[in-house]
Amino acid sequence: MLPLDHSYLSEIDKQTLSEDVSYESEILSRRPMVFIRPDDRTLPTAIGFAEVTEDGVSYLGLIVKYGSHETKVPPTHQEPRIKIRILSREAKLLRDITLGEFAAAYGEIFDELSAARWLEKKYSGREFSGDSTVTVYQIEYV
Repeated sequence: MLPLDHSYLSEIDKQTLSEDVSYESEILSRRPMVFIRPDDRTLPTAIGFAEVTEDGVSYLGLIVKYGSHETKVPPTHQEPRIKIRILSREAKLLRDITLGEFAAAYGEIFDELSAARWLEKKYSGREFSGDSTVTVYQIEYV
């Protein structure tokens, strides 16, 4: 696998776990402590890997305009971004996510099936099942 070209991203974009602005109210209420993303994003070379600053901070960014890795256009985020600390990022099968992890995610995600449907809505053109590898981020708000 070739290294991913992130040269078009700013440092803060590389440190940002992005989310659609439609989830602003849940994020601002500090409800989601778990974020589920497709594929294994635990290695720095992975698409969507969220880096951390020297003091261990990352950001949640609310996307107001989507970008594209293919065309090397970064997303536009609502500012300011929300400071977070990524406590863990674990690749696992969707079926292996615990009820506690689901309970700490968005209100509309509460089990394997709802998580698969949520991922399919967010990542159109992809299908997800219990056999899909996902990355589960556990975060804290800073």
